[in-house]
Amino acid sequence: MKTCKAACYRYFCVSIHVLLFHVSLFIQESECIYIMGKRPFTAARKAANERYIAEKTDKIQAYLPAGYGEKLNKIAEKRGCSKAQVLKDMIDATYSSELDNE
Repeated sequence: MKTCKAACYRYFCVSIHVLLFHVSLFIQESECIYIMGKRPFTAARKAANERYIAEKTDKIQAYLPAGYGEKLNKIAEKRGCSKAQVLKDMIDATYSSELDNE
């Protein structure tokens, strides 16, 4: 009986070791990046996000006098939307009033 228990225990330990090896190998192969320790972010998803940003968005950077950032934050909070949405709405309104009448 002792040899059976020892063999079963050895088989169980080897099985656990092999399982852990496969799990660690899978994690290394998928190149997961953990965001805030919650959800895996694969290299393919990262590449897709970068491609979307490059093709579908424009980056605008502006240096404004002190206080304008806080004004933008207050407007966004009052409207219940993002700062980007506030800027988009303001640009659309200005464009419509100044350039659509031409």
